[in-house]
Amino acid sequence: MMEFRTGSHAGSLLAVLSVATEYPSYSLKLMGNERWYKEMVHKLSQKQTIINIESGDIITSKILTVSGKGSAKTIRLHRGAIPILRWISSDALPSYLMASKNHKFTGNMKNIERNHRVAEVVAMCMRMGMEFRPYM
Repeated sequence: MMEFRTGSHAGSLLAVLSVATEYPSYSLKLMGNERWYKEMVHKLSQKQTIINIESGDIITSKILTVSGKGSAKTIRLHRGAIPILRWISSDALPSYLMASKNHKFTGNMKNIERNHRVAEVVAMCMRMGMEFRPYM
């Protein structure tokens, strides 16, 4: 069982995904310790039980999916973990669904590259302490 806290490593990655919808696996170093984030992504790609410390809510599901190869390898939020966005903010879920077109992704390389660039900028803003979430 894993604990979810706003501002934790997992919470930070999910906050970035709530804005950018997908994150490039080769840029995990922008989030912080690359080795730690890779381990966390691997763990969250398997079925987990997550408890929200603040509300006591529990979700059992995969949290992340990893797809693609090479520079197109991307990290996305798993469909079963979408309710976790409500833990970040009440407005995070509608914002995410609008940005991801109701959680539908194309395999178009141009769209993936664009989303990756947006995710990198969002991660850099987060690390600098800037507010990056439009719903906040």
